Amino acid sequence: MKTQNTKKIFGIALVLILAGNILACIIQTNFGRVTVKDIFLPTENQNYLHALAFIPKSADSENKAPVQPWAFRLCQ
Repeated sequence: MKTQNTKKIFGIALVLILAGNILACIIQTNFGRVTVKDIFLPTENQNYLHALAFIPKSADSENKAPVQPWAFRLCQ
């Protein structure tokens, strides 16, 4: 009985983790309308600043749109 209950809780937890991951990806890309790219910018101290660049999919050479960078971590 105890192993069945443990397996059931584990299954529910796994489904919730996967659903949360998919939902976060959908929200972050604005339902596929934004491309998210990892960028690494070199600093003066030979470190790297890690950032995410949010680029609208409608942006091209004729239809210019702003890129929104989000820097959040210094890498050594």
